[in-house]
Amino acid sequence: MQSMKQDFSVRYSAPGFCNNPESINSLNAEQKYSFALQVCYFIENGYLYEEEDQLKNYLKQLTIHPDLEIRVLIANRLKNSKHLPHEIALKLAFDINKVAAPIIADSPQLNDYDLITLLNTSKEISKLIALTKRNNLSEEVCFKVVSLKNLSLIISIIQNPGSQISFELYRNLLNTYYDDQSFLSALLMRKNLDNRLLQKLVIELKPEARNIITKHFNLYINNITKIFCPTDINSFEDKPTHNEETELRRRIDQLYSQNSLNNAIIIHYLCKGDLYSFLYSIAKLSDIPFSQIRFIAINRLTTKEFENLYYSSGLPVNFMEAIQTILTAIINASKEGARVTKSDFPLLISKYLKENKEKYKVEGIGYLLKLIFLK
Repeated sequence: MQSMKQDFSVRYSAPGFCNNPESINSLNAEQKYSFALQVCYFIENGYLYEEEDQLKNYLKQLTIHPDLEIRVLIANRLKNSKHLPHEIALKLAFDINKVAAPIIADSPQLNDYDLITLLNTSKEISKLIALTKRNNLSEEVCFKVVSLKNLSLIISIIQNPGSQISFELYRNLLNTYYDDQSFLSALLMRKNLDNRLLQKLVIELKPEARNIITKHFNLYINNITKIFCPTDINSFEDKPTHNEETELRRRIDQLYSQNSLNNAIIIHYLCKGDLYSFLYSIAKLSDIPFSQIRFIAINRLTTKEFENLYYSSGLPVNFMEAIQTILTAIINASKEGARVTKSDFPLLISKYLKENKEKYKVEGIGYLLKLIFLK
């Protein structure tokens, strides 16, 4: 680096060069690009030697250079630099989007005040989207983003695990956008939602929001039921008694009272509203008595097991696809005249997991499949 510094100083330390834009313009295109690269190299490596002011002046001239390629180079090379002077980072952030976006999205030199100023003044949605993708967005900045009432920006901060969204902001968002499918999908994908926070949110939502969200949780199981339980439920034999039904409902409700909302969400996908249709389908397609399936559902799907499962199995929709595949195999085997018994389930499950080991996190889904299908 020392030899680079000496070479750089010899070439560009002539009196007046660093303060005169025409000096840089006197370089040909290749020389200007090389000059910009060297300035970036010294800045990004924190090489703030005795000519620090000279380097800053070079950088200032480059950030207002009419050649867009030069400004884009500066922004991309210094977007992560802790040594980029704040005033220059701010200058780049207010340039056109191609220059500004890398700085807005990544520069550690921009503070909350800078970001809020951008939100207040910029009309370019692409710049604001870049802002919402920053690794660490404070509650104050998130609140300002939401106040703009632009759903694209809101979904972007929901999708960003680095955005610090307060309880109050979550509640306001759910009460406002509860009927927007893209918002709900982004929210369900957010992996750093706390169980207790979700528990409180559900309780405090206005009724219409709570109802819509509950229906959203039920979408997959309703579709599964139409596929695998076309027969009227009243035609099934061995229907549950009133006490059995009450006990199953109690276990579902119990999850809510134990600050395990993620567990309850999984049960929603699997059971809520259509638990019996789903269990009857399994009973009808195998020789497992309904009473045994009912016992498994009540006594094996405990809060602790669901909690372990949630963090190891991936998305509930993956599990529903696994269930659909297993039941399809049972139906096909039955159509071909084979008698599918309880002893066949381990083989079906193992085959499914082996064929889909790259698609799903095997351990969690296999665990839940065994809980439901096996004694």
